[in-house]
Amino acid sequence: MSSQMPEVIDGNGESLALPDHFLNIPLIALRYSVRRVIALYLNAPSDVVDEDTGYVNDFSGLAEFVGFSYLEIKHFARQKSPTEELLEEWSETRENLVSPTVGKLWEGLYILNRFDVMKDCQLAIVKDVEAYQRNKQREEDIRPVQSNDVSQSSDQHVDEKAILCIGDVDNNSPQYFDAFVSYNHEGEDLNFVKNMIQTLEGEPHKLKLFIPGRDDLPGASKYVIEAKLIESRCRRMVIILSNNYLQSSACDFQSKFAHALSPGARSKKLIPVIIEPMRIIPQILRHVTLCDYTKVDLQEWFWNRLSSAIKQPLDPVASGWGQGSSSHSSSHGSISSMASSPDSAIGLSLSSSSEAKMEISSDSLEDMKSDWVDLSSDFSQSESEMSHSMSPPSVNSFSAPGPSCISDSKSTGKHEVIYSRPTTTGKGKKSDLRKRMKARFEKITSAAFGGSSSSSAKVN
Repeated sequence: MSSQMPEVIDGNGESLALPDHFLNIPLIALRYSVRRVIALYLNAPSDVVDEDTGYVNDFSGLAEFVGFSYLEIKHFARQKSPTEELLEEWSETRENLVSPTVGKLWEGLYILNRFDVMKDCQLAIVKDVEAYQRNKQREEDIRPVQSNDVSQSSDQHVDEKAILCIGDVDNNSPQYFDAFVSYNHEGEDLNFVKNMIQTLEGEPHKLKLFIPGRDDLPGASKYVIEAKLIESRCRRMVIILSNNYLQSSACDFQSKFAHALSPGARSKKLIPVIIEPMRIIPQILRHVTLCDYTKVDLQEWFWNRLSSAIKQPLDPVASGWGQGSSSHSSSHGSISSMASSPDSAIGLSLSSSSEAKMEISSDSLEDMKSDWVDLSSDFSQSESEMSHSMSPPSVNSFSAPGPSCISDSKSTGKHEVIYSRPTTTGKGKKSDLRKRMKARFEKITSAAFGGSSSSSAKVN
């Protein structure tokens, strides 16, 4: 019996006290049935107020005894079962509340003069506490004895993500893979994966695949290692989709983790492969282009498609993909296109290169100088007028060269005309100015290339 509670005797002369060793048992020992019985009594609102303590002898009085605030008690009152909510909140240890023990609950019921609750719940509480003590003792009996030397060993600080696969051990260095193959190890899925290994890891594809069950290390933390491999060691994930795949929790984790690394398939990290007719496609894969092995008439292209999807760079721009593949046209081809279309030639010389060079014979040099002087005068209008008068689609601005741009090359006996790329901006172009430009250009190109097989143009 607690020293704070006098011995309570019911009408039959029986004691309502609990054994002393029950008083410090935590409140979580009480099962749902006992809590429900206590709630049936205390949930009903009461107007009885204790003269000494001022507590109402319902759930609100018990909440005040425990130490809950007014707002918390009002919150309990709005619940379906205020007393059960109170006991649940009380079980979570808080500094401003009395200790959540069976002894304190019993003391609260005594202070509220709820001897009816104490009498009806006494036997059930005793049984719950005894069952709790038996379970605790059973846990103690089966708990292995562990030496302090083991728990404090340096092994606790080993980085388990440093060595992730068999290849790391064999080669004494981290191994990287073209793709992580996510599949269910049961059924026909494994047979398809074995066929894929023979095809893609051999000639001509020579891919390096990570196959769970073949390349992973036993004894490691499964999901930690798989997550690290998918994130840092494997460029792609090939998902072997089948009806068995949908039943695997490990496959579900792998696909969702990889999708989280590449939401919306922006980096195309996921490559789904269907190997049998599917009842349903996972939601996260419905927007991703599938590689379908079930279509017999497309199987001859299947492996090349899959191999190319694995090999393609994750970020083509960052990897420099496509650089150096473009080639410049030959000089003769460029000249013929310029001569046939002056508009195109002007656009090419002003927009696609910084300057254009043409080698011409000396016979046409003097005529060209005078033409350039005349043409320069067409550009003598003010800058504000230019901004409203010039609008060729491929020309942002014009800077007409003077005669000084034409230089003689005495060592070769030929002359070189350099058309510098414009550096200022302007908009619009009057139609008559455009016509004059065409006429001048046709005259220049005719003088430079007409009947001369040795003429050439260089575009820098």
